[in-house]
Amino acid sequence: MPPIEPRPATSILLLREAEEGTGLEVFMLLRNPQVAFCDGALVFPGGKVEQVDGHARLRQHCLGADALDDDELRFQVAGLRELFEESGILLARRAGSEQPWLEEIGGIRHLCIPEDAGCPEAVFPLRPGAGFCA
Repeated sequence: MPPIEPRPATSILLLREAEEGTGLEVFMLLRNPQVAFCDGALVFPGGKVEQVDGHARLRQHCLGADALDDDELRFQVAGLRELFEESGILLARRAGSEQPWLEEIGGIRHLCIPEDAGCPEAVFPLRPGAGFCA
């Protein structure tokens, strides 16, 4: 059997304190039972790192990007893109504002690339941990 070549992929773990303050709540998704891979499994949002996740224009729109090399930024952008595509959760805000602006982007699914598609002005940075934590 030929060796399996790993493909770049990323996952996002969204955590918050439980309302009772007794621990953490973890956000997971239930995979569609009709899909071929991991059908019906509980999974963290994430997936394949795409070439567009490393587009040079994204760096200026990501908070904390100066502290990241190109690969680190590409993996973080991929995680945020996958989170949005799979769950509708967008970790972004307008530059200079503390308020999320999901209502302003309407039907834009991807975080960029064509000049006329628009870009978030700031994407929340992820913190390295045991992987990356939002």
